[in-house]
Amino acid sequence: MSFHFEQYENEGRAYLKDLARQLGHPGEEGRTLMIVRSVLQALRDRIQLPQSLHLLAQLPVFLKILYIEGWKYRESPLQGDTLEQFADAVKVNQLFHGETQFDWPEHTGYLVTVVLQSLRRYVDEGQLADVIAELPTDLKRVFEAGTPGGQAS
Repeated sequence: MSFHFEQYENEGRAYLKDLARQLGHPGEEGRTLMIVRSVLQALRDRIQLPQSLHLLAQLPVFLKILYIEGWKYRESPLQGDTLEQFADAVKVNQLFHGETQFDWPEHTGYLVTVVLQSLRRYVDEGQLADVIAELPTDLKRVFEAGTPGGQAS
């Protein structure tokens, strides 16, 4: 069995480079990584375990690692989030992962939207629909929107 660690690393770097550019911060892949990790973990905590595992199965290895890092099983997912509350959870995750000086001018809701939309390149529409069905209305709109646009701070 051959492991393709370099391939996974290259794919991850390319994804982060592209996402940093989409976020308007080319060259800031390190901070982009913090945002992606924080968003994925906030999402993970808000969907049922079976959906989480189905989603995880479709993510590339470099995103799987971020998704599962520090994962603690919950009987039921966190509920009742608006986009603003989700953005606040992302900020808490950023602090937990050491990002204390985040000074990008974009609203966290916008950053969340761009990251969640970026998952569309890896997750098929059926699985995405199942994940979306479990989310509060504000977060459903983020996934269903064709373009980024959340405005939570």
